[in-house]
Amino acid sequence: MLDTAGGGGSEVYGVLRKLAGDPAVLALYEELDALDGAPPDDPRVAPLAARMAALVPDEVLAAVPAEGPAVTGFGAALLADYPPAQAEVVRRVMVALTERMRGRAR
Repeated sequence: MLDTAGGGGSEVYGVLRKLAGDPAVLALYEELDALDGAPPDDPRVAPLAARMAALVPDEVLAAVPAEGPAVTGFGAALLADYPPAQAEVVRRVMVALTERMRGRAR
């Protein structure tokens, strides 16, 4: 994803590697898996999305260009691979991270 966004670098990948082994992150993915088959308005969606977005370090967001990912339609293609509730979580995470990036740019 970072490659298509036009950013990255060894520092960012180092941060992401640390996150991949974090038990808190793994627990969030288990919660995401539990939403398979749930509707997009499931009450677990919003809190899970907020917790997932909060775990993304600022270093990762700094690697994404201010104008967003370079590939048009990337978000829609990504969301198409998920069942409804999981897609809603990912969509909300993307919105939250975009808002954080906008706040950083001010």
